[in-house]
Amino acid sequence: WSFTKNVIADISREIEARSYFKAISTSCQYFQVLGKQLLGKNVKEFMEFPQIINSLHSRNIIDGEICSKMHNIRDYRNPIEHEGAGFQFNSEEVKKAERLATEALNICKLLEGKK
Repeated sequence: WSFTKNVIADISREIEARSYFKAISTSCQYFQVLGKQLLGKNVKEFMEFPQIINSLHSRNIIDGEICSKMHNIRDYRNPIEHEGAGFQFNSEEVKKAERLATEALNICKLLEGKK
């Protein structure tokens, strides 16, 4: 994946534009890149996303709450990203997507601060 110099700003703009799924997707990609960097892995080296999250937790880079949030964000994204499931535009789903996008942004900030 290729990122701009300021992924945090990109994700923030996506949230401001109410492109919550795009913000979540970008965040998940960035979780993987930052996670590998924090684990000392080559960014091109293959690691399953759940393994990255669990390794960050087992090495005390993130706590249990952040680990759980990252898995929840990933679980929300996967059916839409990989299985072509649709995103339902009802008010509850939009609120959930907004909450998860905001959590994802905060986790990206946290991970960047640990670099």
